Amino acid sequence: FGPAPRFEGFVAEADGALVGYALIVPAYETGWGKPGAYLTDLHVTADARGRGIGRALVAAATAGVRRNGGGYL
Repeated sequence: FGPAPRFEGFVAEADGALVGYALIVPAYETGWGKPGAYLTDLHVTADARGRGIGRALVAAATAGVRRNGGGYL
């Protein structure tokens, strides 16, 4: 959080309740010579699984990385 965050979080809600989250940590891959991020946490509550929420969280995290000039997740 703040002007130089060390991680970024994404949440999923359904009917006003939190049903999932993803956390990414900025990184730099020397093999590729590019900035990107590592997906460190991905969770979807048991009752919300099978509805594409995890896939949507990964897509949102990927879009966040690309928006910040990153080349991989």
